[in-house]
Amino acid sequence: GLVVEVAGYSVAVQRPYEDTISMLKEVNSKGLKTAIISDFYLPGRYFKQLILYHQLEKYVNAVFISADTGLTKASGRNYPSVLKAFACRPENIVMVGDNLHADHDMAKKNGINSFFIDRQEQKTVYTRWSKKELPERVEKLKRQISGEVEKNSNHVFPELALILWHFSYLLWQRLYWNGIRDVFFFSKEGEFLKFLFQRFQNDFFGAQIIQSHYLIISRKASYIGSLKPLKEENFTGIFNQYRNISPRDFLLSLSFNEEEARDICDNLNINFAEILTNFPDSTEFYNIFSFKKFQTLYENKRNEQRNNLISYLDSFGIDYHRDGINIVDVGWKGSIQDNLFFTLKEKVNISGYYVGLFQPTNVREKNRKTGVLFSETPQKSSYFDIYRTNTSLFEMILGASHGSADGYYTREERDPLDNRPHSRISHCVNLGEKEICITTVDYPEERHLFKKHIKPLQKNLYN
Repeated sequence: GLVVEVAGYSVAVQRPYEDTISMLKEVNSKGLKTAIISDFYLPGRYFKQLILYHQLEKYVNAVFISADTGLTKASGRNYPSVLKAFACRPENIVMVGDNLHADHDMAKKNGINSFFIDRQEQKTVYTRWSKKELPERVEKLKRQISGEVEKNSNHVFPELALILWHFSYLLWQRLYWNGIRDVFFFSKEGEFLKFLFQRFQNDFFGAQIIQSHYLIISRKASYIGSLKPLKEENFTGIFNQYRNISPRDFLLSLSFNEEEARDICDNLNINFAEILTNFPDSTEFYNIFSFKKFQTLYENKRNEQRNNLISYLDSFGIDYHRDGINIVDVGWKGSIQDNLFFTLKEKVNISGYYVGLFQPTNVREKNRKTGVLFSETPQKSSYFDIYRTNTSLFEMILGASHGSADGYYTREERDPLDNRPHSRISHCVNLGEKEICITTVDYPEERHLFKKHIKPLQKNLYN
């Protein structure tokens, strides 16, 4: 067998090394096995994608990546696992690589023959993407964009092009240096943020180094599944913000539909739409809370929406139990992130990256939040007050092509609801045995506003 290291680099700096490729082909023609062994924080599945991309899959038999095994070449501990996997003796393996310590010295220490490649010219290429060189290249691109902003100053809000581009750069930088390679953009504002982030990567690197995923979610759609069983639930998520509400508002916030909410109130002789002062302490709330039909529907909806949202999340094929979930949204408090955190029963690490944060809620070790452009924690960032004053502008310019997420349903659960006004199936995910449909709120005036005004503004920002 022959162990060959193909340098552990990201798409950003991939340069085919023809001598190595020729060697791989020749080794394969002689019936010898080859493998990639690399110290890197990207998992092996990422390297397999690179192998497929370069059409080298028939020349590589296995990959051994430190991110998967927890063992490194630099320590010498990765080599025994390779020997065991191939059932080879050390003297029957050759290590080929360009790192003097990890590829040569540590291989020799394990009794493995080594062929060291001095690739000084390639190291010069790598420095273009180093922490020192990258900011200089970014500043050059910023100056180019600033010139475009001035040239197109007759457009509405031209300065937002630079601000949102700067956000994309800062976001990419944080994610990249933290070793994050998959990120979820939350709807609705995440739709355009995702587009800009992908555009940034294409313009700067010519490839998607960090994979972007779009999760259709909202505060309302994710709330009911985040709640506890009724006997343990106090609804602080609602009542901390809204104490003077109607029974209708309370029930609709729990994903009850209009007919269900009205039926419960009729059975209890409660005024459906009357706004009650201090609703959580009212007789009406107590009667609803104690009503058997409410209790049954609550538990059914809580479990149904939670399970369906998790199934939808699982459909992206990301091992979030192992790697955690990294999300991007416009921000302010990060309450949708909280809902997802509690939906997953506080067992999954979630990190939120926001345009801005103020008064973030439920921040803890496993539920972290970062204001990328501006934040008031741990202290006010530069220009915080200016950014905060313009939060409505961010929300407006980051409008989406669809309405707010309304719920997650199997096809059987959704069919009886098809006649609901102002609701539509926005997206469906086929999971084999079942299909999850994501519904969104649909108002013609919102669609008109987006197509007529918001979308043209967005085009002005990136054209």
